[in-house]
Amino acid sequence: MKPYWQIVPLKDYDVGTLEKHGPLVYGEVPEGFRQVIPENGAPAPPLVENELLTFSLRTTNGPGLEFRFVIHNGKTATEGS
Repeated sequence: MKPYWQIVPLKDYDVGTLEKHGPLVYGEVPEGFRQVIPENGAPAPPLVENELLTFSLRTTNGPGLEFRFVIHNGKTATEGS
């Protein structure tokens, strides 16, 4: 799968801090992060309906999170792992 959008923290980051700032929104870079993909600050491409997509959150000192999802008729169906 090709990455649509990737962000990384600017320094060590407590994931719990991200939760305090509200939901993570696709294409909106949260405070304390920078966008890696797409490069040069280009906007994140639209997510394609009926295509299997994956969301991954990787951490250095704890468990990560990954789930697959698909968008059907504007609604998201997820499968966690």
